[in-house]
Amino acid sequence: MNDHFRVMIPDSVFLELDAIFGFVSNDSPQNAESLLARLIADLHGLDFMPGRCPKAETKRFRGRAYRKLVSRPYLIYFRIDDVAKVVHVLTIRHGARKPL
Repeated sequence: MNDHFRVMIPDSVFLELDAIFGFVSNDSPQNAESLLARLIADLHGLDFMPGRCPKAETKRFRGRAYRKLVSRPYLIYFRIDDVAKVVHVLTIRHGARKPL
């Protein structure tokens, strides 16, 4: 059984990563670099068994196909297309922000 998926990351998510990096680097450039590296690794890690992540239960993301990966303090929201074996990353949000 092949549990590997292709991970699709839209430009909007890269813009969010840029904003996260800019915000954190104002206080600590070193922490910003390690945080960005971890978030990118977590994004690419969605290629293996993305269904292991819990369902996303927010107003915006409901249903079986929507999930979230916790990468403290951030939440990575994504949708799984089991037929095409593709993970579509939707957004990255700080966990303390108002839910979607």
